[in-house]
Amino acid sequence: MWKSIKNDVKSLVSLTSLSIDSVDIFFVKDKKKFTLHLLTDLLFISSSLNGDGEQPSSIEHLILDNIRINLYHIYSIAPVLRTLDTIIDSHSLNHTKHHFPPEFLAELSIKFFGHFNLSTMKQILHEMTRLVHLTIVVYDMYNDIIDGFAWERILTNIITFKTPFWLDNKHWYVKYDRCTVSGFSLLYSIPYFNNTYPWVHIKGPITTKSTGPDVLSLSNINHLNVNCESPIDTEILCRFTNPQRLEVHYTEKSFYLLIHDIVPYIDISKITTFLIDSCRSTLDADVFVRLLSSMSQLRSFGATIAFLKLCFVYRWPHISRLRILDSFPSAEATEKQLTLDDINAFYHSFYHIEYVSFSHDTDLNLAKFINNMPPTIFTIVIYHPINVTAATSGGFITRNWLEQTFFIHVMNSMI
Repeated sequence: MWKSIKNDVKSLVSLTSLSIDSVDIFFVKDKKKFTLHLLTDLLFISSSLNGDGEQPSSIEHLILDNIRINLYHIYSIAPVLRTLDTIIDSHSLNHTKHHFPPEFLAELSIKFFGHFNLSTMKQILHEMTRLVHLTIVVYDMYNDIIDGFAWERILTNIITFKTPFWLDNKHWYVKYDRCTVSGFSLLYSIPYFNNTYPWVHIKGPITTKSTGPDVLSLSNINHLNVNCESPIDTEILCRFTNPQRLEVHYTEKSFYLLIHDIVPYIDISKITTFLIDSCRSTLDADVFVRLLSSMSQLRSFGATIAFLKLCFVYRWPHISRLRILDSFPSAEATEKQLTLDDINAFYHSFYHIEYVSFSHDTDLNLAKFINNMPPTIFTIVIYHPINVTAATSGGFITRNWLEQTFFIHVMNSMI
């Protein structure tokens, strides 16, 4: 598919902002080669990322989600970058010839999964004289990274954190959370910058220290994941004052954990997106429906067919986006199928949906599902595995099949 559209993308000669989200890149056998070709085409360079491109990129704003890159390669081929948001390949920092950062780079947001220490930080920030906004997410760091005086020296040339440099000159404040049971610790700037909190590591009470206003609310956190191993800590939950996306994963236990130990401490009415991917339909239907009804601002809902069927006896006028999730292989066949009566009940219940998505192998009775589709739906997304074609997969949904199905639908409506 990429080969069929890349020439059209290359024609966008005035393109200055680019965002790539490669969520499914783990399906690709050769991830580095795939990323190489993708960036090669999109950044208008020649056949490699070695800085010898025929034409440097004109991209000024670049976001690369779920793609690890060689930072210096990006510098060499995108010399006019002003903002960059990406994941850094830690190995490349020590095995690649250094390139100076783009002259006008003012905003840098990086995730770093390797061992991270102060010397790494110095290397990344070297010569960034115009940097204004810096966001760093590190998952494995050495103790020297919390040396405030060292940070002050680094930032003065291109933080303790209670010096006049931090508090009076810059008005920058930091907070430190530490779990007294697991020993997990987290150092972050105030306000908290990310939309998630690593609360899975919080196994008991936490101690908190701050150099600035003691703001307990973590208002930027709007994404909450719940599974059977999620910790129960009311102190942390009460700090999540702006939940918008809620996901429940894997087991029935996760759902009842949500009901009894999490919902009482968060404002469930603020949830706009709710996903529950368990296939089991043994939950109490009334409990499930009451939870869904309490989400007064819910607009996007994702669930397996088994859970969707629990909703069919009610109407949901506020839900406009619906994602039908795959069931686990252990689910019974009767839970995975939609009969014609189910389809009619589905559209009667979710009568204001505008967007619906599902996998190509979800057993929806697809022809009837499409032929009974109400006029409110204007977007259908059907997911297929990467590198699968109609010739290699019997379940592949082709454009011809869709056109024929819609043609039959139009002809039947005219008779």
